[in-house]
Amino acid sequence: MRAFLFASAVGVLLTACFEGDDRPDRITATTVDVQDFTVEGTSTPLLPNQPAPISAAENQGRFKLYWETSADGVIDIELAVRGEEHPCTTEEFEFHDEPCGAGQVCGLVDDLSCQFRNDNRIVCERGKGVDLSPFLDQLPKRATITIVARAQHSTHCTFADVEFR
Repeated sequence: MRAFLFASAVGVLLTACFEGDDRPDRITATTVDVQDFTVEGTSTPLLPNQPAPISAAENQGRFKLYWETSADGVIDIELAVRGEEHPCTTEEFEFHDEPCGAGQVCGLVDDLSCQFRNDNRIVCERGKGVDLSPFLDQLPKRATITIVARAQHSTHCTFADVEFR
């Protein structure tokens, strides 16, 4: 009987430890669509239809991301900086990954405040942050911030053009 109680207690503790991990089984949606994705840079572009400027020297490096998705359950949202040539396929610098949808901190409509620092790091109010030093071989540098929304049977990727200064 003691062995059973001990095994049960260990099982409960292990389940609690893995509740917030990065496992793919947190996704319950079967399909997903990113309906809107916008990057509000550290300042307004000088000309219309230009990349959103992101500079550590402007507005304390603060910029904001907005998105709206549609899904039939919980999805996974990843945000990354990528090269502008192939924004959904090239090497990425992921700075945010979280489940979104009903009952999650991140809903299907959400925004995220981030900061681009002098040490080339992007840090957000939620997320792990990333060092862009290997990517930023020069400034200014054009890039994309990509949103990847994952469901069980589909993935949707879209992006916004930015310029790091």
